[in-house]
Amino acid sequence: MPSFDHGSHRNLNRRHAIGILSALAVTGCGSSSEPTPDNKPSGERRDVPLRIVFDGSEDDAAAIRRAYGTEAEQSLQITAIDSSQAGQIESIIDAVRNSDVAIVSHALIGTLIANETIVDINQEVLDDIASNHGPLLPALEHSFGRYDGLRWGVAAGAKPLAVLSLDPDLTLENWADYHTWLGDKKGKSGEPLATSWAANSFLNRCALTIDRAWLFDRLTLKAQINQPEYVEQLQALLADSKLYASTEMTPAMIYNGIRQGELKGGIAFQTPITAAAPDASAEFFDVSATACPNETETERLWLGRQTLIACVSTGCRQTEASRRFVGWISGTPSHSTLTQQTELVSPTRTPRESTVGGQLTGYARWAKEQLNTSLVVSGPWLPNGTEYYQVLDDQVRRCIGGETDPQAALNQVAERWNEISDRNGIEKQTAAWKKLDV
Repeated sequence: MPSFDHGSHRNLNRRHAIGILSALAVTGCGSSSEPTPDNKPSGERRDVPLRIVFDGSEDDAAAIRRAYGTEAEQSLQITAIDSSQAGQIESIIDAVRNSDVAIVSHALIGTLIANETIVDINQEVLDDIASNHGPLLPALEHSFGRYDGLRWGVAAGAKPLAVLSLDPDLTLENWADYHTWLGDKKGKSGEPLATSWAANSFLNRCALTIDRAWLFDRLTLKAQINQPEYVEQLQALLADSKLYASTEMTPAMIYNGIRQGELKGGIAFQTPITAAAPDASAEFFDVSATACPNETETERLWLGRQTLIACVSTGCRQTEASRRFVGWISGTPSHSTLTQQTELVSPTRTPRESTVGGQLTGYARWAKEQLNTSLVVSGPWLPNGTEYYQVLDDQVRRCIGGETDPQAALNQVAERWNEISDRNGIEKQTAAWKKLDV
């Protein structure tokens, strides 16, 4: 199995990765002296499509292709693979290895590094992107896409869960207040508990209430997910779920339900207006956003596995074009058609200059504030991190569905997590957990 240690140079793949990283600096992909697009090197080809792996739907991939086509000469060859679907991880690994750029769930970062399919991005490249598109919002600069002190990608979107409602003055001090607030909604509320979303909602609550012994023991990697404080959060989620309109909703269903007046509130994030709306020209309610209750002593933020990260592949053959694309997608402004047409791509930077566009929505203003002041809490994004996540998602769903109780569900998660860690090599997984800067 390939080494997960960035300092290991003992095999050909690793030397190849380092060679590409060197090329990023040497060929001008991030160099301060890089020619502008109007004065690009004569050797750069733009008639060769840039190969992109996109972790998501074909519709969102098509929206990216259209948006980039209006701003760049080079076409994109996008392969869409949804990592939330069973059995797709090996396909994504192979596809990333044979691409130029990968836009994938940040839950895959440990897996992609372990399989040596992406390279870390040097500071020159990051500085160049920032000079062209503005600096990353602080939460994403300091605590996202990093492993062992190196940056392996930049956020292509960041949408934390918020309490959405029609009340711009809503404040909730704790999760007990939230439960009381739900009772007033008389069944017209929701939280993302559909398949692949339930673990996200659970971990969001945990990140805002638990700030010690996070997920694993740091020394032994023994799962802590079945400890009393986690069980308490699953009990609270179970109690709240009984007040929701449905336990099969996604963020898009909840946000659009509130916009259309079918729901009165809940936890979600802003998404495009969907085809579920009876009339795209109909009048919609203004949706306000407030933070989910934070009961810890620090400003913390949970970004779910659906959060996208843009990485450079070890198979990259167009370093300049790859850098340009990564900068473009991470610098997408709030008023762009791309953010309006895709569910997960969103602004991640402070623009260098004021841009002309529509006024920010309540959610967009709130998200920007959160990303300016908080630190991102890491999920179980070790090698095979999506397997840890899937086990948790399945058990949270079983609990919400009445098939098991919170303690039994999390006992099963802890047992399975320990098995996954043992199977992947406990020493390697423990080292990886420490290098995630948890």
